[in-house]
Amino acid sequence: MKTETQLTRMSPPMRSRWIERRATRALELEGSERVLVIGFGKGGGVRRLMRRLPWGYVSGVDPSAAMVRRAKRRNRRFMRGGLVDLRLGNASHLPWPDATFDAVVAVNATELSEAKRVLKDDGCISIALQGAPERGDQIVKKLWHSGFVCVRSRVGRAKAVYATARAA
Repeated sequence: MKTETQLTRMSPPMRSRWIERRATRALELEGSERVLVIGFGKGGGVRRLMRRLPWGYVSGVDPSAAMVRRAKRRNRRFMRGGLVDLRLGNASHLPWPDATFDAVVAVNATELSEAKRVLKDDGCISIALQGAPERGDQIVKKLWHSGFVCVRSRVGRAKAVYATARAA
């Protein structure tokens, strides 16, 4: 476990990776789920998720074309096998049908209505917001208003807000 001092000394990309790992670990995965990653960046988190999902599937959207290219390169083996689908896009317009995913991981993304739409009933969402401890209550309210239940949030190390909830 990293101390607060170690986290503040990390470079922003290292801190983002650490925060993403924490958000992903909060999901209760059994190995065969379909998971959506909103804001996958360079794709390292997608690769780590695939290690936890030997029979699963990961899709993702990221608003940066450069990040999508890098993530696709990093995950090309899984993409060739049809286990990963990474697309250019944002959280407010997800190109998948209703109730497609068992879980959603969102890193530094707060658009939740579309995430709720693509989640199956009783699906889980895990959100991490870097450097925004004052936004914890705001995220909880957004989750409740979007129709999520069992909402939990906490401020963790590196002043990140973590929230989890279930789709009703």
